[in-house]
Amino acid sequence: MTIESLLAFAAAMVVFGLTPGPAVLGIVARCLAGGFRAGISFNLGVVAGDLIFLAFAVYGLSAIAAAMGEVFVVVKWLGAGYLIWLGIQLWRSAPVPLDADPAALPVTAKDARSGLLAGLLLALGNPKGILFYGAFLPTFMDVRAITHADMAWLSVVTVVTLSAVNYGYGLLAARARRWFRSRRALTALNRGSGTVMIGAGLMVAAR
Repeated sequence: MTIESLLAFAAAMVVFGLTPGPAVLGIVARCLAGGFRAGISFNLGVVAGDLIFLAFAVYGLSAIAAAMGEVFVVVKWLGAGYLIWLGIQLWRSAPVPLDADPAALPVTAKDARSGLLAGLLLALGNPKGILFYGAFLPTFMDVRAITHADMAWLSVVTVVTLSAVNYGYGLLAARARRWFRSRRALTALNRGSGTVMIGAGLMVAAR
């Protein structure tokens, strides 16, 4: 793997991450409702799912992943259902008071686990992910010649690019909280965030 192919892969991953999809909707919804920190664990789950699919593609496990189609279908529906449930919870939850710093809102261990699970289920619930990486990587490099060191670099690029894009969306969403001051406005924000989260779940279910 050359530096040029790695940089091309990084650029393509940025474009891929910037394209609105369930992951972007999910992190925006969480950061709108709970501040920037609420989206950190969600992104970690999404990135972990992408790394699993990347490993499938690099180590020639695409055929195994395809054979596990029924498993991915189950995960897809679990992920869609969980996202919809989180959206309903946002609709029903009391508004979180605004802090001066939108990144300073507290996140409980339960919230972190919930975000991590939601992000992971969302990523793994898209069986097209393995097909994407399986068709995507060969356009930049010879997959059969990838070493463990190359895999490490690909993993770093995947984590950095997807996290940068997702956290960028999340920070913008967290800062948008500043526009909502009254309890009534915050309640509307929660319900809007819940609707976005439900939309992410429906998007996963429709794929």
